Amino acid sequence: MLQELAHEKIKEFILEFGIACFSKHYMNLPLWASYANNNQGVCIQFDSSADKDFFSVLGPVHYEEELDSLEFSPLTNISDMGKIFFRKGKAWEYEKEVRLVKDTTGKLKFNKKALRNIIMGYHSEPDFIHQIIETVRDNYEHVGVYKMELPTQLGKITLTKRY
Repeated sequence: MLQELAHEKIKEFILEFGIACFSKHYMNLPLWASYANNNQGVCIQFDSSADKDFFSVLGPVHYEEELDSLEFSPLTNISDMGKIFFRKGKAWEYEKEVRLVKDTTGKLKFNKKALRNIIMGYHSEPDFIHQIIETVRDNYEHVGVYKMELPTQLGKITLTKRY
């Protein structure tokens, strides 16, 4: 009974937070296939040092064999509870994930200067490419827009500047 109550309270606790997931490496083709709609989507690059307040709770994911339990001592170290947001199974280690945790949900604004580049997948549709370029041109003049070319060599990705 106590375990069920604790499990339910942790679920409620987690739902009060917003989490954004990033990767340290944009050249990870399995990520493009999984998270960018099979190379039709985008990769958005940020410079977290350009908005230290917004990116204040940014940290690497720790990949672990066992996720069924987590030891923490909320009475002596309240920050231990945050560990729950930065764990993932070992099988996902290839993602090289970094997570941003916010104490609220919904849309949040970041300093425009923190946005560095937008990279579009090699299967991006022409209309989508046009919309991205127009949005950047109108709102983020300092941001580079690139399109990934269809890889022809293992381990090599070519980007073409579009704006």
